Amino acid sequence: MNRFDVRYMQLVAEKLLAIINKKATVTAVAEELSVTRQTVYIWKMLYERFGIEGLIKPRKRRQDTPHNKTSPEIEQLVINTANTYWTDGVEAISDHLTRLYNLSINPTTVYRILKRGGVRYK
Repeated sequence: MNRFDVRYMQLVAEKLLAIINKKATVTAVAEELSVTRQTVYIWKMLYERFGIEGLIKPRKRRQDTPHNKTSPEIEQLVINTANTYWTDGVEAISDHLTRLYNLSINPTTVYRILKRGGVRYK
């Protein structure tokens, strides 16, 4: 069982109520649920403060796009600059982008954009 399962957390809530009403001990509940006493104390604090909603942990959703993805406009600018300066390497292209467009792009990023775009380094 895990904290994402609502039924398990309802069982935990019942056990926490038993602890709060002095009908069960923290040690007994921890052994029964196969967790540490510290975990039971944390659950008890969350339950007293927020109720059952404090125990149920929502699943984190993955973002659709990476947070650091280079925009298509900048990728196209890198490709156009590479086509203009076709004899230069990725470090020189990175320098050109800094000088011409005030864009600070790592040479490794330039390499990956050019490779992904099929311009060089196939």
